[in-house]
Amino acid sequence: MQRAVLPNKYSSNRQELRERENKNVKKQQVVENVLSQFNIPKPVINKVWDLKSSTLDGQLFDKIVASSTYTISQVYSQYCGFCKKSIPLNNSLNNKDISILGLVGTEQIEDFKEHLNTNNVQYPFIAYEDKYAESALLKALD
Repeated sequence: MQRAVLPNKYSSNRQELRERENKNVKKQQVVENVLSQFNIPKPVINKVWDLKSSTLDGQLFDKIVASSTYTISQVYSQYCGFCKKSIPLNNSLNNKDISILGLVGTEQIEDFKEHLNTNNVQYPFIAYEDKYAESALLKALD
């Protein structure tokens, strides 16, 4: 029985797929490393999230949660259209009964602060800064 020989293009596709897979594995390792540096615990349903972080303006997460009846944590990206459209509603909801708290992973905190000012965001944000911060935050939150 004679073995079929695959055309050269299939061989190069396989090699390209292996390289892409290796690159993805390396990125996941970097994301895991960033995540361990941020020390973000996974949230648990029906329990107060044990997040030991402060907002860009220095407020502590647990004090924000304790100061209102309800807290809404918004995972945010400055490149997300839905996130930007929700700003006016979140601004109006953020009061003594409801606290809105943004969570963001960004490459440059100063650029993100500019984004908040430009878009008139009136609720606090916890920001994590790193090239892979957004991926690490999403992984932490499952």
